[in-house]
Formats: sequence, structure tokens, C-alpha cells
Amino acid sequence: MEMLYGPQVGTRNNFSGMVGGEFMAGSTNIAVTHLGFYDQDEDGLAASHHVGLFTGDGSTLLASVEVPVGTDALLTNGYRWVVLDVPLLLIGGSNYVLAAEVGAGDGDGWPDQFAPTNWNPVFVGTNGVLTREALWSYLPWPTAPLNGGVGNSIYGAPNLANWQVGSARVGVVQSSVVGYGSHNSTLAVVANGEAPVSLQWYQAPGTLLPGETNSILVFTNLTAGDAGNYYVIATNVLGSMQSSNITLAVLPDQPVSVTASPTNTSVFELFSATFYVSGTGSLPISYQWQRNGTPIPGAINASYVLAAASLTNAGEFSCVLSNFANSSPNVVTSGTGTLAVIPNTALPAQYFHPTQNGIRDDFSGSVGNYFEVGDSDTIVTHLGFYDSGGDGLAVSHHVGIFTGDGSTLLGEVLVPAGTSAYLGNGYRWMPLSPPLALTNNAYYLLGAEVTSGDGDAWSDEYWTFYNPLFVGTNGASTRSCTYTVDAWPVDAWPAPPLGGIGAAWANGTYGAGNLAMLPLGAPMVVVSPSSVTQYQGFQATFTALVSGQPPVDIQWYKAPNTRLSGQTNQALVLSGLSLTDSGNYYAVATNGAGTQPSDSVSLNVVPPTPPQLIQDLQSQTVYLHQGVQLAVTASGTPPPG
Repeated sequence: MEMLYGPQVGTRNNFSGMVGGEFMAGSTNIAVTHLGFYDQDEDGLAASHHVGLFTGDGSTLLASVEVPVGTDALLTNGYRWVVLDVPLLLIGGSNYVLAAEVGAGDGDGWPDQFAPTNWNPVFVGTNGVLTREALWSYLPWPTAPLNGGVGNSIYGAPNLANWQVGSARVGVVQSSVVGYGSHNSTLAVVANGEAPVSLQWYQAPGTLLPGETNSILVFTNLTAGDAGNYYVIATNVLGSMQSSNITLAVLPDQPVSVTASPTNTSVFELFSATFYVSGTGSLPISYQWQRNGTPIPGAINASYVLAAASLTNAGEFSCVLSNFANSSPNVVTSGTGTLAVIPNTALPAQYFHPTQNGIRDDFSGSVGNYFEVGDSDTIVTHLGFYDSGGDGLAVSHHVGIFTGDGSTLLGEVLVPAGTSAYLGNGYRWMPLSPPLALTNNAYYLLGAEVTSGDGDAWSDEYWTFYNPLFVGTNGASTRSCTYTVDAWPVDAWPAPPLGGIGAAWANGTYGAGNLAMLPLGAPMVVVSPSSVTQYQGFQATFTALVSGQPPVDIQWYKAPNTRLSGQTNQALVLSGLSLTDSGNYYAVATNGAGTQPSDSVSLNVVPPTPPQLIQDLQSQTVYLHQGVQLAVTASGTPPPG
């Protein structure tokens, strides 16, 4: 028997809803034959419980059982198990949600959220800890739990297994398959039951296919006569089962042709650009994108994405499509789409963290996140509140940024009820006035006002990805969920969320509020680092971070007002420094909505100094065969490079 994870002792019985977790299957497909519910004392269940497997986004219930009250269900490893009517094949690399229905006070305790030390590699392969998370929901069966998100954890009420027991069972991997004349095709089933289980393929309505007794039926050199419905009968000593039909359609062999070519597009520099092509013909069809007639390494899909276009990316893009049909290779080239890149220094939309579906609406106070900024200053232009349905907020909500100790409110917005606020990334956004520059390596609190039962649900505590523009490469311990039960009316403002900061909440957030740098409105620019000391003849670099409605241009200056000719890029690189280069520098950002200078940064150029020995070698007495370490300390201008 193979279980998703080993049992954990648990007694929690004070929650009603759905609990479980999300996981990514390993690289190898694997069948799930049983779903189970935890039996606390292994003496039977006090109530029946639904257990199900959903797609990773929770939208589709793929398989389910009802584990009955009492002791009728099979018991092993702490769980009561019920066999799936049809085994379910988990596809390698895909995400799934395992969930169980629980009821407060129903007498069936279960393990609260925990991090198993024995995730079964049969199911999860070598996937890392960020591919799994505990989830919960107040909603009833059959909804998938999507709240929570604590990494590498699960609520231990449900489990799944591959267990070869009981009567033979068989399910199809695909209900329909399309093949092409003269090509090969494969049909597949997944079977389970007490070994040995024998298989036999048939073509409907009842033609036995001699020798076809494997889980895979392979066709070579397909013909029109191979089209039809196929099924398998699985048999063992305890019984037999017939699978549902798999429909095989055989289409004429067809050389590839282009049905839609890439089109011309214009994008701002640093923004993404995407080209598409579509074709028809016998599968598989291969793709190879070209720029100005030269193949682009690795660009072998039906679309080609430039994540951040540069001025040098401009050109003509086309795609070569190929397949094998009528016993020969076929190649065709699409038309071209021209990419124009408009000069710009402002980044596209940057969100602090992505959206997590949420339904919590039972808490009053403020919730949010405590975090440390990365090694470079950054900009916050907007604060937002989660819009669970994308259809507007029921009430207005304050969202604010505080100093890390909560003593000072640095900036706030009131996100209004309705749909008037800008919607993006699942949040309703309002601009900070003025935008806020966050200082490198400083701590801040992000807080959002929430009210129980106000109709605006939000994402409860979850573990998530954080944008390195805001947090750099800082580790998980530099962030945590925060909350306060203090009210947020105007007469009690501000109420920073200071509860929960610590290791137990590390890397988590409450998803009601968010912060962003959006490409809207007037420009803002910050420059890092704030000061540089460098030797004469060496190089110094300052970098500007720019926001605002594109296109945004920048121009570098040396204080007080000397324009640096040709210095219009995000990076100011000063090579071959001289002593006269010492001074203060700043960047000015300009767009159609206005002009904004950065704060000044300083450069101190020091003259070269000859080498000087500060500490010479020291005499030592050692034993034979003992290691010796000799060291000196010196000062002076280092060698270039």
C-alpha cells in the first residue's frame, strides 16, 4: 500500500467545513485507488465523511467517496478507506487538492495542520516543499478548500492511496483519442484490484482483440478501419469490471499549413510582447520561431513571449511549422509580425504578492503582512483591497503602510465601495498621494481594514510568492502574517496589525490588502545605492527605479544642475573615475503627466594609495606534520577588475 503521507496523531474536532491540502504530483503518472478519512481511535467513525480529489484550482471534482459511519470501511494506517469506483490517474507535474468534509463536535477528531516528514515520493516525486500547502474552507461539500496556504503542510483528515485490494476495477485515461492515417496512436487504461489482475481489450460492440492484454493498446500505421469504440475488461479472483468506451477517430493524413500568422505589435520597453501562430495538419506539429529569419533558441511553442522587451528586440518575427504526413516531412513558414519597441524606463505592473482565492468574512480588525525590503530602495504607488468576485466591494476599506514597529502610518488609501477603483490582480487599487519610497533593508507593516459579515470576503493566512522588487532575496523569516482585533473607524485610526509576528507565521500573509507599483499617473524615481565610495580610475554605477504611465524618460544630472549628455538609461555608469567626479547625482523622470526628480545620491572618488603592510608575518612554532597558516594585512588601491 502506498499512502500520500504517513499518519499523524490528531484530535481536532472544533471546525466545520473542508480541510486538506494541495500538492503537485511527481514526474511519473500514478493511480489513486482509495480515499480515506482519519479514524482517531481506530474504533469506527461517528459520522460519515465525504473525501474528494479536485483539480489544483479547485474548480473540478475529479473523484470522491463517502466514508461511512462505523467500521464497515477498510482500516489501515489510521484511516478508514473506500475504493474509488474507477481508479484515477494523477498526471505527473499537475496540481491537485485533496479534501475531506469535517464537522465540529461530530466525534471524529483529526490531525490539525502539520508538515509530514514522510511525503510519499510515489505521489510527489522529488518536488520541493513549495509545491504543497495546507488548505481549508468554511464552505460545505463539495467545494474545494482554497484558504490557508501554509507550505509543506496538510490538514490530516483526508488521505489517498494506491492499494491493490478488492475486486478488479478499471478506468480509462482518455475518453476519446484522435489519430491520423498512417500514423501511430495509443489508448490506455488504469486498473487495480487484488493481484493478479488480467486485462483484455475489445472493439465495440464485442470483438475480442487477440493478444491485447496490456494496459496500453498500440496502433501502428492507422487506417480508417481502425476508427471506433474500444474498451477493456479487467478480471481477478474477486470479480470483473468493464471500462467505459474510448472513442478512436482516424483523420486523413494532412501536411501542415498555417491558419493564422503573427501580427504586428507595439509595446513599451520593459513590457511583455507576445506573438501567436496557429496551424492545422497531422499531429504532432513542431514550431520554431525566428527573428529576422534567424531561429530563436528554445522558442518551440505555438506562441512566443518576450517577458521584458528591449529596444534591441525590435524586428520581424515568424514561425516555421513542420510535421510528418504522407510518408514525408512537411515544412511551412508563417507570415511575419513586426515588433516595435517604444523607449521607456517605467516597469510594468508590479504586485507585492499574487492573488489567492479567499472566502473569509468572520473577523473585524486589521490584517496584513510584516516584511523587510530587499537591498535596494523601492516604490509603492498604489494600495489595494481584495475583490473576491471582481464585481466590486460591498463597503469601503482603509489600507495603509506603517513603519515596522507600527508607530507611524506612512501612507494610506480608502478603497471605496463599488467598482470605481481600478481592478487588477484580483484587487481594487487606489493611488497613494504621494507615492511612497520604501528604504532598503527596513521593515514595514501592510494593513487592511476588515469587518465581519460586511460582504467583502478575503484570503485567510497563506504562504505565497513575494515579488523580489519589494523583498529582494530576503528569506522567509523576514516576513509574517499580522493582525489586530482593534477596530479601524476614523476615531480609532490608526490600528496597525501587530499580532502574529514571528516564526510560527513566517512567510505568510493575510490577503485582504496588497501593495503595488503600477504604471499609472505621474512619474516617480528612486536611485540606489544612496552613496558610493570608489577609487580614482575605477567605475561606479547608480540604478534608477522608475514608475508612472509609460512612456517615461529619464535624464541623469550632476548636482546642482549639470545635465549628463547621453545618460538616459536606468543605469548611470561612470567609468575611469577622476577626482572631479565626486559629488551628488540624481535622475529626473518625465512622462505626459509630469516631471519628478529623485533624491540625490553621493559619489566620493578617492585617490589611489600605494600598498602598505599593516600587519607582517608572525613567527610560529609548530609540530611536525601540523598545518600552518600564514597571513598578512595590507591596505591600498586594489587592482582593477
